[in-house]
Amino acid sequence: MATVPLQCTEPLATAVHQDARATMRKEIAPLVQELMRQTEVKYGYNIRRDDTGGFNCRYMASSKTSISNHAYGRAIDINWSTNPYQKTFRSDIPPNVVSLWIRHGFYWGGHYKNTHDTMHFEYVAPLKSAPAFLNSARRESGGTSPTPRRGRRSWRTGISGRRHPPP
Repeated sequence: MATVPLQCTEPLATAVHQDARATMRKEIAPLVQELMRQTEVKYGYNIRRDDTGGFNCRYMASSKTSISNHAYGRAIDINWSTNPYQKTFRSDIPPNVVSLWIRHGFYWGGHYKNTHDTMHFEYVAPLKSAPAFLNSARRESGGTSPTPRRGRRSWRTGISGRRHPPP
């Protein structure tokens, strides 16, 4: 069976913190930017520029027919060289960072049962809930973050420990 080319037309914006950036659905980009900021500033976990990405118009790594959440701009991979997609669990993301993202509408790929995708966070809440999650995240941190830049630029995502409890 031939793979059908994808046509990804989701409205995108780029979330930026320090030199790390991730292009995401415009509805969740401000939230992703705030969570990136808290991940680094509040929890001290460095998000590496060349090791992180969001939007990528592609199928899931394990399928030629299932569209990846990256193609919808709803997923971000963080530091894939140290948080690989593999059967053996390996992650350097601190549990409190995983908890931060889960509290604000994301599911963590480290909780997948068969193959752990510890770099992967995907937004699973309704898009209309993103502003409420952003407000909640800002209240937790006591601050605000700048508005992400709009754009259609695609960032490379890749497939390239501590165990975290399931949500």
